[in-house]
Amino acid sequence: ENAWRLQGKLLLVMGEMDKNVDPATTLQMADRLIKANKDFDLLFVPGGGHGAGGRYGERKLMDFFVRNLLEEPTPDWNRQAGNEQPAESIR
Repeated sequence: ENAWRLQGKLLLVMGEMDKNVDPATTLQMADRLIKANKDFDLLFVPGGGHGAGGRYGERKLMDFFVRNLLEEPTPDWNRQAGNEQPAESIR
């Protein structure tokens, strides 16, 4: 019951299939933070295990640090080159 003590920024990363930390524990923490009216970020990784969520999770983690420690904007990854829809999938 120490959620009210949170100062600063927090990113919680949880993998759906985490066998080290039960995802319910992370959700309980999120619930306590919400009840304490604390702001935080939560990244849920479907099918993910214990860790940073693969390449996507690592990018989100780095973006979190850039925004909150360096106070710099992060790229708009959805607009980056190479993210165009393949021609064969356009109908």
